Amino acid sequence: YSPSVVSINSLFGLNLLCFGEPRISIMKTKSSSSGHRRSFQANFPVIGGSLDGKRDAAVPSSKNTNEHGCIRFVVEQEEIRDGEGKRRDRRCWRIVRIESCICDGYHPAIAGAIPVNPIRKAAYLSSQSLIHAYVMWRFHGKVLTECTC
Repeated sequence: YSPSVVSINSLFGLNLLCFGEPRISIMKTKSSSSGHRRSFQANFPVIGGSLDGKRDAAVPSSKNTNEHGCIRFVVEQEEIRDGEGKRRDRRCWRIVRIESCICDGYHPAIAGAIPVNPIRKAAYLSSQSLIHAYVMWRFHGKVLTECTC
């Protein structure tokens, strides 16, 4: 297995997280009197980097041992219609909901070795997790405002 790296986040030349090829799937589509809605999911597998707590571990974390968890985005969109209820010449979609999560066993290096020391876990939850929540809140806001037609 030789994943193609699609994104490397680095700071001062240090690779923070490396992501493999995303897996994208349509989850559901539905139609109603108010229009069409669709949802899709994109999983970006973590395959390395200095913030990957499993980069040197022999702990299996997912179906593929080269992956160390993933970042998942779920996006729900609705079709935009003009004032008369007719579709425009091209389909236009507006994001109405975006959800992100870390899944499939990702373990941040900053949390320490598994099992995580309770003091280190408390320090992480009271500092870094708040920063991550704020950054993702800003990212979601940016996506919601900028990704329409």
